[in-house]
Amino acid sequence: MCGGDAIGRCRDCRKLYCRQHGRVLCEACRRSHRVPMTLLAAVGTFPTATCALVGVLYKALNQNVVGPLGVAILIAAALVTVAAMMVVWRHPEGLAHAERFE
Repeated sequence: MCGGDAIGRCRDCRKLYCRQHGRVLCEACRRSHRVPMTLLAAVGTFPTATCALVGVLYKALNQNVVGPLGVAILIAAALVTVAAMMVVWRHPEGLAHAERFE
């Protein structure tokens, strides 16, 4: 892409990239994956976190999902979802390929 020494080939478009301009994905594919992958993280994380917290706190909820504990569960699930979205935004190629976790 830039004329530097290639260290790999993009997983999607198969273009060569240097250390500065790619890691599993080239810069162009990385940018194009950011929004869809982040939205998928949100769609998958929120219901999973909500169900997990309801399962753990089922007895304490006492079948009152709109009470203060139910609202706290939704807020906690939203915070977990935001954290997951931030990680995916930074690493759309996947954490297994991240050189350094920020």
